[in-house]
Amino acid sequence: MTAPAHLNPLPSASPTPPEGGSTLQRLRAARLRPTMARIAVLQAVEAAANGISAEELFRQLGASGAKASISTVYRVIHEMEQSSLVLREWDARGTAIYRLRPARKSARLRLLCAECGHGFNLVDAALHAHLLAAARRAGMEPGDSVLTVRLDLGGCHNHGAE
Repeated sequence: MTAPAHLNPLPSASPTPPEGGSTLQRLRAARLRPTMARIAVLQAVEAAANGISAEELFRQLGASGAKASISTVYRVIHEMEQSSLVLREWDARGTAIYRLRPARKSARLRLLCAECGHGFNLVDAALHAHLLAAARRAGMEPGDSVLTVRLDLGGCHNHGAE
């Protein structure tokens, strides 16, 4: 089965997903062939302002008529995580939540409420560098990853959507 011409990966795809690019552009830039499953999963992640679990992705895909098994959802989301398209975080219940990875290097710090999961990107290069140094002193090697700081606010008022 041959994919339509508009779904074939571009030969000159850049390794970094374009910020604000279309779903197909993001997949091509990550060097992932834009299959129906990948397109559907990435669109669902893009639409989820505060992230989405793999189980919720599976339910949404089923409700929209897309045919994908739960194992396909996990496989696709893992490929996207490995290709730096999505970021995996953990909510207060220990469930993996996936969201788009920030494209800009300056937005590599995320503050997250430990109670409700509400989070936002923080652009502060000095704080990012300080937290990286502290992690390294503690024996961690985060590399160039997005740093997520979970805050226990002790009385969250459930901030709602970002």
